[in-house]
Amino acid sequence: MENLIQQLTDNPILLVITIVLVSVAVYTLVERLLKPALFLLVLFAVYIGYLVMTEQELPQELQKGEEFIEEVVERTKTVKE
Repeated sequence: MENLIQQLTDNPILLVITIVLVSVAVYTLVERLLKPALFLLVLFAVYIGYLVMTEQELPQELQKGEEFIEEVVERTKTVKE
């Protein structure tokens, strides 16, 4: 592994090729995971909406998240003022 890193740093052409290949791989991975992540986000929002509309109590983890978001909003309001 150390030998490979040494070869890449010694040869700028190999380094550029490696950076391009890694960038393409990361872009492809992000592109493929974006749609499932958005789908899960929409499902989560629908679930929370369902709980709110049926006036059921939110799970404790969601209540902690809600409190955290409220704290962040209050902090940003005080910073802006």
